[in-house]
Amino acid sequence: MSGKKKQNGGPVPSGQKPPSKQHESRETDINQNDRIAVMEIIKYFKRERHQIMAMLKESREHFETLEMNKRSIHSEVDAVRQDINKHLDTLEAKLRRNLDEIHKEAAKECQYRIAELEARQSAIQEYQRRLENVIKFWSQRRDSDLSAIQTFYEKILQHRLDTANKCYEYEFQINEKIDNLKSLIKHFGSVRLHCYANSFDDSGVRDIQSPQFDQSLEDCTASVTNSFSICEDPSSDIGGCTYLYNGLLMIGNRLKNSLQQYDPNGTLTAELPLAGKPWDVCLVNPFTVGVSLPSNKPWNMSYVSTIAIVDTIHMKTVKEITIHSKIYGVAYGEEKFYVACVTEVKILNLKGESVHVIRVPNACIRQVCTDKGRLMFSDWNHNSIQCFGRDGIEVFTFTHPLMKGPVGISVDYENNIYVTSFISNNVHQLTPDGQLNRILLNKDDGIKEPRAICLQKYNNRFVVCDSTGVKLCELLSSST
Repeated sequence: MSGKKKQNGGPVPSGQKPPSKQHESRETDINQNDRIAVMEIIKYFKRERHQIMAMLKESREHFETLEMNKRSIHSEVDAVRQDINKHLDTLEAKLRRNLDEIHKEAAKECQYRIAELEARQSAIQEYQRRLENVIKFWSQRRDSDLSAIQTFYEKILQHRLDTANKCYEYEFQINEKIDNLKSLIKHFGSVRLHCYANSFDDSGVRDIQSPQFDQSLEDCTASVTNSFSICEDPSSDIGGCTYLYNGLLMIGNRLKNSLQQYDPNGTLTAELPLAGKPWDVCLVNPFTVGVSLPSNKPWNMSYVSTIAIVDTIHMKTVKEITIHSKIYGVAYGEEKFYVACVTEVKILNLKGESVHVIRVPNACIRQVCTDKGRLMFSDWNHNSIQCFGRDGIEVFTFTHPLMKGPVGISVDYENNIYVTSFISNNVHQLTPDGQLNRILLNKDDGIKEPRAICLQKYNNRFVVCDSTGVKLCELLSSST
């Protein structure tokens, strides 16, 4: 079949008119408009795509920022956790240390109390032995007298059992059948009735003293009966001394930094190493002593001195009292420590707490001594002995041209006062009211730079420690 061809070369269907030029032009416009619309749509979607990509990029950056913040927060949390754990570890270690210290202090306090109880038990056994000697003596007497002393003995034991761990005093009534007890004491020595307030306070001692001679101690002379050295070095450095109730002598050895125990013959029986150089030794109870250990720091630094309380039965330190001062001498009485601190005397309780302070301007207090409510101390700078009452009021001050460099100070059972003069090389005896009675010993008796002195209160023996060693002395009747 023949037919006309389209302009574009395609066959023209039969019966159909070929499109006109106007129609072709309109189709071209429509196609062009569609193309423009499509292009606009494409541009729109491209813009949208760009915006979406930008938002996606921004979201991705924001997400990365959040991830970084998250990691940073986790790091900070870990650091804080580590700090908290470290702080908790520190607190735990500190608490453990505090608990250990509390445990150690409690253990020391228990040991101290145990030592006190053991000392009390030993003292009771000693009293029991002495009273048994009394019974033995009376067993040779009349039966009625023996019954009286047995009743006396049983009442003492019962009173001790009934008043254990309490504050008490003795009140004795002598049976009428014992008409002259003091004269009978000469046969068996001396009777000492002790009143202890849980700590064997020396101020509670009540005496019935066996007289060694008829005259007063103020009328006696003195002599050196024996001497010994505490070390191989001929120049001894002794830091105080005191007698125990059983007659043993406790001496502070500054060369060996130790506390030494000697028998009455001068034989070393026990020794305890100390943490420093002892300056003084005082009696706390019958078998316990206090040792002053001054700080060895220079004057321009803070001081941390110590008072060591030593059980002389087991020779061990049962307690330590710390004092933030330079200290020298120490004394004990009425359940208080009296400590020489250069220009003042500090009065401390058993816990080491300050109770009272007596200040002496421009002084250098070396040794202290307390007896029956009186406090006495030696002042090196003023070459004097000062005495204060329980109320803190000065009782007397003693000076003398032949007393240069006073150091050691002690009292006897008649309240006479004994002083060693380091520079004058002598020992003074003062009356209870602070007057010079006599010079007992001097360099002619072998005294050289005496430092410490201690009297046995219940007899006429005493000891003087000087630069050559220990001198055992005795008070003698002037008629002998």
